[in-house]
Amino acid sequence: MSFPAYESYRDSGVEWLGRVPSHWETKPLKAVTSCNDEVLTEATPPDYEIEYVEISDVQAGQGIKGSTSYSFSDAPSRARRKLRDGDVLVSTVRTYLRAIAQVREPAENLIASTGFAVLRPQRAHSDFIGYAVQAE
Repeated sequence: MSFPAYESYRDSGVEWLGRVPSHWETKPLKAVTSCNDEVLTEATPPDYEIEYVEISDVQAGQGIKGSTSYSFSDAPSRARRKLRDGDVLVSTVRTYLRAIAQVREPAENLIASTGFAVLRPQRAHSDFIGYAVQAE
């Protein structure tokens, strides 16, 4: 597949990236997302029902493929990261599994393991962030 060339290009200032279209901005991920914004606290009612996503519930290239229901009191202690529509999950443990997923229309009580970084796009589209964090 090929795409038409842009009118002009400039050096991105990033060695591995090289030249980019002149009108593009280049910013680090931390400038366009926030990370781990919301968590369940110890003050959460013990009977609060959650849908828990752990590392094995996320499949490379396929997204979130499952979850387990728990009451907060019975959930693993790492069940803390609240998920919202548009968030991007990136596993920070067992990274060879490439457990990365965009969160689409989650249940209000969808909670991820602290083994994930939850990136919340602030100044970039969720689809682009999901694509970018999967790039080599």
